[in-house]
Amino acid sequence: ILYALTTSSTIQGFWLGKDGRGLYQFASRGQLQNDANVRARIYTTTDFQITSIWTVTASESSRVHLIAIASSGVRVYLTT
Repeated sequence: ILYALTTSSTIQGFWLGKDGRGLYQFASRGQLQNDANVRARIYTTTDFQITSIWTVTASESSRVHLIAIASSGVRVYLTT
């Protein structure tokens, strides 16, 4: 699996296939700030740009697969 972060803060997930030579998009998630705003109700859209993403190994968590970090320091925990 390959994760990509676009300049518009969209996170995309790609499956590379069993041989690692394919490129099949299986997920695309943008506008995470909308979900975070609903939950936290403290950040505005302008405060929220995803600046980096970090994968989480299966040994670290059985449920969380990716952590997105916003410019404000907010962390969003994602599953696939």
